[in-house]
Amino acid sequence: MLNTVKINIVFIILLILCLIHKQNAFDMSSSDDGDGAVTLSPFYSSQIEIRCSAGVSNRVIGGKSAQRHTFPWLAAIIYGDDYLPSCGGSLLNHQYIVTAAHCVDFLKGPNEIKVVLGAHEFKNDPGYVEPNTTTYPVESIHMHSDWSKRTMKNDIAILKLKTRIPKFTKHVVPICIPWTDDKFVGEMATIAGWGDTKVGGNRSEILQEVSVKIWDNKDCGNVYKTRPGITSSMLCAGEAQGGRDACQNDSGGPLMINIGKTKWTLIGIVSWGYECGRPGMPGVYTRVSDYTDWIKENIK
Repeated sequence: MLNTVKINIVFIILLILCLIHKQNAFDMSSSDDGDGAVTLSPFYSSQIEIRCSAGVSNRVIGGKSAQRHTFPWLAAIIYGDDYLPSCGGSLLNHQYIVTAAHCVDFLKGPNEIKVVLGAHEFKNDPGYVEPNTTTYPVESIHMHSDWSKRTMKNDIAILKLKTRIPKFTKHVVPICIPWTDDKFVGEMATIAGWGDTKVGGNRSEILQEVSVKIWDNKDCGNVYKTRPGITSSMLCAGEAQGGRDACQNDSGGPLMINIGKTKWTLIGIVSWGYECGRPGMPGVYTRVSDYTDWIKENIK
């Protein structure tokens, strides 16, 4: 009888400690400062699933205007004195953006670009500043050492902002990155950007979004048989009938999947393709799951 009582007491103590640990883990994942700010830990922890993509869940050819701040990790990359984005990117944590290497490989230095976070609408007007946006100068650019413009392999780069983002809000939140090698074949993914809305058209002033189906790499390779060709570190997405795709000035932006309708995950980076929205010709993306270790090493 005495042994049974002792066992029950030990069990109750262990149960209480477990509940306390779970509560502390939840409290560490995010917090609201009372003004809509969300405090998150650096995303490269193994607990990424509770430390990123805390925004509202729900390029572009054949898309629609996105709701404001649906994708609060989206970064607009602007060259020189331009007022409209020429590339996109995704916020990883308080100071780093991931984008495509071909967006930055021609630059003489990081002072030639700036990053705008929290944006929804741009106007070709020097006097226009959208509320809740912040423009950040770039401190450094780190392209993948094996990036090849000829083959489009390893089309990925990291931008380090000159200043840290002081706190995350509903307007600015990092996106998750995948920690499995799931190919997501047949699933629908989302592209978002301010790129051209038709081939040879103008950039969109309002953020656009569109859903596209992820292809099997073998099928995509049969389409792109000639150079640059499809490798395992690339991902293809589009519609057989065409009409929905990324386009010029969407480069570097995210291809995303909303896992469990609560966790937006970056699975691709807009890289290359043949024209935009052409039937049977999917867009090609850098496969982010192949670069998680590289990303972790370059955002320390």
